[in-house]
Amino acid sequence: PGERGVECIVEEERLRRLSYVGRRTGRRTCPGGGTPVVERNSKNVSATTRLAALTAGELLHVYRPLYWTTAERNHAAHDLDALRHGGGGLAASTGARSGRMELLKSWIVSLAMDVLSHRLTLAAAGGCGGGGGGVDTPSGIIGMLKHPNNDVNTARLPPATAEELKRRKMRWMLYLLRCPVWDVMTRPVAGGLADVVGRFVPLLGRPVANYVMDLLVYWQRHHFMLEG
Repeated sequence: PGERGVECIVEEERLRRLSYVGRRTGRRTCPGGGTPVVERNSKNVSATTRLAALTAGELLHVYRPLYWTTAERNHAAHDLDALRHGGGGLAASTGARSGRMELLKSWIVSLAMDVLSHRLTLAAAGGCGGGGGGVDTPSGIIGMLKHPNNDVNTARLPPATAEELKRRKMRWMLYLLRCPVWDVMTRPVAGGLADVVGRFVPLLGRPVANYVMDLLVYWQRHHFMLEG
């Protein structure tokens, strides 16, 4: 006597409210029922961490060409100023050496930006990392950066993401065409190899070596210089 039934729709609504995990508060019920408790929602934390890593990686990827273009422009302006006021001698040689060292520093920073961007994007889009906790925590992302051999399996990534990351990584080879590495290492080494091939390979050695050298020079002067 005095009891009344609870309609199914009302009970379902009550249970739904109790089990609801708020996006802002992270409210969650105990597994055995009872009074709801408030605890931190780990999924929201991991999503925020991944979003931060992905944003940082993509910003580095976008900003890197601007940084390198600015460095090249400053280097060209430095050389032009040296030609106008120096003319020659020890002062001009010292200024040219200083300009090459500054450009080399910018080359190293630019490459580091590309590598760090790749690591952050890979860690955010993957799902496993090199440190404790995976990429769902900041320590997991730091672990990924500290252990570059622990790559995520690209098969776990969406095909478009995996293809884009692979394309970006392959383009690191183009750093060999950027000054001052092109002037100091790539061109002398390639020229020496072309001479060896042309000298010791009969008939086709010289034409093929010259064609490869012309192709490298074309990419360095025209296509690649416009790309940044």
